[in-house]
Amino acid sequence: MKNLLLPGRHASNLPWAQALASLLSQPFEVVEYPWWRGDEAVHPKHIAAGFAGDTYDCVVAKSIGSLVAALVSEQPWAKKVVLIGVPLNVLSDAERDFVKQFVARHRTLIIQQANDKTASMAQVKAWLADTSCEFVEVPGEDHMYEAVEDLAGVVDRWLGGSQAI
Repeated sequence: MKNLLLPGRHASNLPWAQALASLLSQPFEVVEYPWWRGDEAVHPKHIAAGFAGDTYDCVVAKSIGSLVAALVSEQPWAKKVVLIGVPLNVLSDAERDFVKQFVARHRTLIIQQANDKTASMAQVKAWLADTSCEFVEVPGEDHMYEAVEDLAGVVDRWLGGSQAI
């Protein structure tokens, strides 16, 4: 199995991503962004280019990782996608379009805090109403998604095809 985990923008997301990856039942490669090492000039599209031509069984992406995933290819490149904390309100119109098109092309689960400060679950559901993605709402508003054990359980159940996610 080939699985990829794209964390959020800040370096503080690396331990979070590593913890989530360690709890998932399948192995996941955790991406480390160059801007964590001070290279702020790297745009998410340059990260995405590194995955062009690859295919994955599953891609899990948090926050800005959603945009990175969306920029990889206009063709489906993952069998399943989990987006955690889609930052709808901080994306440009063009970036929102890329993410929405990406969701429309992939079997996708969205995990969003009820009142996430970057977009509530209600906003994300309304935005993606014309897609066939699935949604799981979790409590919170801080965009941190610190309950990694709970997230891992939701992701594993969904990847396993369980109807009880």
